[in-house]
Amino acid sequence: MDMNWLNPVVGQNTNRDEWCVLRVGPGGADVLARVRRNEMGGADVTLSIAGSSVIPPAVPLPIAQAFEVAAEFARNLAR
Repeated sequence: MDMNWLNPVVGQNTNRDEWCVLRVGPGGADVLARVRRNEMGGADVTLSIAGSSVIPPAVPLPIAQAFEVAAEFARNLAR
């Protein structure tokens, strides 16, 4: 399994204020974590387990820490 960062495309535009960590496998891709820039200059992080219908609330963090948390969460799921 590979993991990648992706800016989602909405319509014909790329959303440069949102990043997703994808786990890519033979059957498709799952979003493991989502980082969205917020109005205060930080980011809101949403962590999810692929296939789960539960969507936890976003956690506001400084933007650099948001990426660290999202990446570490994705790495731990891959183990």
